[in-house]
Amino acid sequence: MRVCRVVRQASLDVRNLSWGPRGQDAILRDASFSVASGETLAIVGPNGAGKTTLLRCLYRYHKPRNGSVRVDGDDIWGMSARACARKIATVLQEQPGEFSLTVREIVALGRIPYRQGFATNGARDERVIAAALARMALDGFADRHLSSLSGGERQRVMVARAIAQEPALIILDEPTNYLDIRHQLELLTMMRGLGPTVVASLHDLNLAATYADRVLVLAGGKVLDDGPPSAVLTASRVREAFQVETTIDTEPVHGAPRFSFHLPTFR
Repeated sequence: MRVCRVVRQASLDVRNLSWGPRGQDAILRDASFSVASGETLAIVGPNGAGKTTLLRCLYRYHKPRNGSVRVDGDDIWGMSARACARKIATVLQEQPGEFSLTVREIVALGRIPYRQGFATNGARDERVIAAALARMALDGFADRHLSSLSGGERQRVMVARAIAQEPALIILDEPTNYLDIRHQLELLTMMRGLGPTVVASLHDLNLAATYADRVLVLAGGKVLDDGPPSAVLTASRVREAFQVETTIDTEPVHGAPRFSFHLPTFR
């Protein structure tokens, strides 16, 4: 079977974005940043910084109180849900548990935005699904049920489903959760080579500095900084965002900043 792969990329522009539950204070306040087509942006910050809230605004789950999210210049809330799903794919922290579907059937869900009515997958859809399975090294798992897989294997399935969606922008919420060190590195290496624009939240600053083109630091619902890892992830910025001290040297393989952390000494 000939493998089909379409690579699309989109720019992302976020302006003055704010969101919070109705009747409560805003969790995210006046966030503004841009991501160029094909760029990989890592969002970092402490627990409760607003990272997941920000991502939910980017993939049209939370409608912002103020501000806008534009993909290739188009406001995502001016699109239909189907049109938005053809532009943006997401991989969430929460993974399905007991699922009666096979891996192939899960990955095939990525083709739903392209179906009309109750139509089944056509020849091109099957080629796209095969390409996504191959890309995530899941050919041998295709007929297994999702519930039989490990957490890391399930994560790869969710990324394959996103790839099958043929998006221009992929949003990943803590994609390295459930993965051992080897599979973290494999996934992030693959993430850089996916083709679409990538926005991912990450806990590990070392991984963010190594695999992202740019890093956005979020704390207290506000953007503290945004730029190349070496410019943004300074000792003072890490202290401000995470309330820890850090020693920074250079990672020898990629030349990225490398961090070691310790708690501040109080006198």
